[in-house]
Amino acid sequence: NPSELAASKQFLAALLSDLQSVAKHNHLAKQETLAAVHIDAELWTPENGMLTAASKLKRTDIIRHNQEKIDAMVAKLTVD
Repeated sequence: NPSELAASKQFLAALLSDLQSVAKHNHLAKQETLAAVHIDAELWTPENGMLTAASKLKRTDIIRHNQEKIDAMVAKLTVD
């Protein structure tokens, strides 16, 4: 279930760890490596405004929709 995965701290931690391992293996610089990850449980579709009719990302709308989550991730990173 995508909603359960998106809410699972254990899954998100494992996903972030795997992505960081891939970055390290490929010798990415620290600023190129993910420090946090969020999975949106809502499917992005043209109907909900997250994709164009050609299925291209509508980045501005996606950011606007997820701004609170983005701000929370940034705040957590600055505290840690």
